[in-house]
Amino acid sequence: MLIRKVSVLLHATFHTQDRYAKLKMSRAIKRKITVNQEGYFWVLNGNTIDGQNENHIKVHSNKLTKSILYLDPYKWHFEVRPKTIEQAILFAKDNGWTPEEKGKTMYLSMTDKDDFYVLPKGIKFGYLDKNKRA
Repeated sequence: MLIRKVSVLLHATFHTQDRYAKLKMSRAIKRKITVNQEGYFWVLNGNTIDGQNENHIKVHSNKLTKSILYLDPYKWHFEVRPKTIEQAILFAKDNGWTPEEKGKTMYLSMTDKDDFYVLPKGIKFGYLDKNKRA
């Protein structure tokens, strides 16, 4: 009887720790960033780059946002850090992304030379782009 109680207790402990780990990993990371005196938020889901879920880093204005900037985090050279997010926002703004205008949603990926490029319509990840930029 004592062995059974210990076994049940150990199982409950491991199960609780495993459940906590899953909850902790699924949390979204939301960060503020200021680019050219404009405020933005960028969001990365906890399980984004684990190979099971294909998600993007989402960037939106801290004002009313009607269009979101989606960043493909799956390129080998992509570093999830504020400087990279800032470069992506500047590139997107220079290429027509306007968060205040409806229908200006943009998907970006990165070349092997660490330059951003706009993904063609209907393509959401760089590895799906048949006309990949070198």
